[in-house]
Formats: sequence, structure tokens, C-alpha cells
Amino acid sequence: MKFKFLLLCLLAGHVTFSQWEKLDIGTSASFRSMDVFSKKVVWAGGSNNTVIKTLDGGKTWQQYTVNPEIALDFRGIKAIDKKTAIIVSAGLAEEGQAKIFKTVDGGITWQLVFETKEKGVFLDGIAFFDKMHGLVIGDPIDHQVYILETKDGGNTWQRMSSNLFPKTKEGEASFAASNSCLVTYQNEAWYAFQSRILHTADQGKSWEILESKFPSGATSGIFGLHFWSKNDGVLLGGDYKDDKTKQVNFARTIDGGKTWKTREINPQGLKESAALSGEKLIVTGTSGTSISPDYGKTWKTIDTEAFHVVRCAGKHCYFIGAKGSFAKMRVK
Repeated sequence: MKFKFLLLCLLAGHVTFSQWEKLDIGTSASFRSMDVFSKKVVWAGGSNNTVIKTLDGGKTWQQYTVNPEIALDFRGIKAIDKKTAIIVSAGLAEEGQAKIFKTVDGGITWQLVFETKEKGVFLDGIAFFDKMHGLVIGDPIDHQVYILETKDGGNTWQRMSSNLFPKTKEGEASFAASNSCLVTYQNEAWYAFQSRILHTADQGKSWEILESKFPSGATSGIFGLHFWSKNDGVLLGGDYKDDKTKQVNFARTIDGGKTWKTREINPQGLKESAALSGEKLIVTGTSGTSISPDYGKTWKTIDTEAFHVVRCAGKHCYFIGAKGSFAKMRVK
């Protein structure tokens, strides 16, 4: 069943979006990871061992069940092309859930390329510098940063030396909420904990800690990052246990994350993911979706339905969330 809502709205700064379209993707799995390879090719990873893919911009979907022997929740995904993708399972390693899989045949078969049962390992997300060099992040163990690295396109993974990183603080971890606590831009990468950000400018050879001063706690903090240059970026967040109330949920940087200017954007509540379509900034979360024509200075509410992830390819933007919720939008 297909639901279409045509919303022809004039936004602040003469910004319009032509069509906000909610689609049935044929599954009730919950999705916290999505990667848009092109305006038509989209991959997403979800609960219940579920991976889905569309080749026609969301009109039809192919669904794959990966490793059904144990319940897995794929909260990290990287689309290399329409046939190649890498997925990351979030969950306790000691319960067999810390796994990485790769497909090269469009999802028909999946190869287990990494697994560990080391106590405390919990994988949160994945990002690549290029087709060969990528990183997977996990929660710190014994105050040591946990990052896996591949230099062969995801075929093999090794943990990076803890000597590269400063020690983490008590209780610091990442939210595996939208596969955007780790993001890359050219040679740069940013990796968010609750309020602090680990940064590299040389593809992981050296790292530094950046202080965002974003409000944080056991259930609150940074849920997502997005950078469109080595200087310009945003972070999203809030409190997932109080996700509809008035709270700081957005911050902007113009110096690569060294300093941040925080604010509250509507609809009020938790924001988890951001994407840029042309010069239009789009954010989403369980509190709803908003668009800005001026990189976060002013905002217009698009919808109040909950989504976890937004990703764009040019003017084509896609949204996914719990219980198979999915929408797409073409931004003018």
C-alpha cells in the first residue's frame, strides 16, 4: 500500500520541497542504518537480521535475511555500489552479536568478514574514506578507544592500536542510533561520544579530542554528525528517554569541530541524523523532520513522524526508522 502526501510549501528563504512521500517497504523491521549510493540505489540495515535494497528509488525493495542463526541488529551499513555493501551488527560481543558481513553479489550471499567475542565490544557504526579504506567504531573498553580498520575494501579488519588515542572518560560511549556517530570527509574523520569528539585529519594516523560542550548524560548526548567540508558541520542529539520535550538538539561548527554553537530547533525533541541537499540542510529524529535553507539559522518543519536516518543523493533524500517507516523527498 502506498501513501502519498503532496506538500507544496514555501519555506524560509524561498526554499521548497516538491513531494514528501511515505512508502510501504514491505517489512516491519526497525532501521537505524541507511546508505544512499545514488538517487535510485539505497541500502538499509535493520533489526531481525534484515537488510533491504532498492534499485528504483524506493518503489520496490529486495529483502535479505543475514545470518539467521542468531538475532542481529544491523546498525551500520556502507554501500560500495549496487552489488557491494558492508553491514555491522550492534550488540554484545560475548553474546555473538559483534559481527561484520560483506556482500559482492547484491545481497544474495553474505560473507562474515569479522567477529569477536571479546567482552565489552559493542559495534556502533561504519564510515569509509574511499572504497578501500574504512573504519568501524565500537564503545571504549577499559577507557581505550575501540576502532577497527580495513584497507582492502572491508575484506579484513584489524583493531587500531590504542596508543594512537587518548584515554576516554568514565561512562563515555556512542549511540548506535543512525550510523552517523562516525563520519568522514576526504582525509578527515570525526567520532562522537556523548559530548566529546575524536578527530583525525590524516585518515587515522593521528587523533585529537574536540570538546563540543553539548549537553550529555547516560541517555543523552550526540546522536549524529554530518560534515560537508573539513570546516563545516553539524551535530544532532538530545535525550532518547525524553525525546519530545524542549531541549538542545543541534549544534553548528565552522572550524572543523573545535568550537560549536548550540541551539534548539523545531519540532522540539531528539534529532539523530542530518544530510545536505544542495544548500538545504535536513535533520530528522524521533521528534520529526525539519529543513533549513541557511545551514541551520532558520528552520521549517516538514513532518512530525519519527525517523532515525536521513540520507541524500543530490536532490533526492530518503528517511527510514522504526517498524519499517520510510519516506522520500525531492528537494528543489
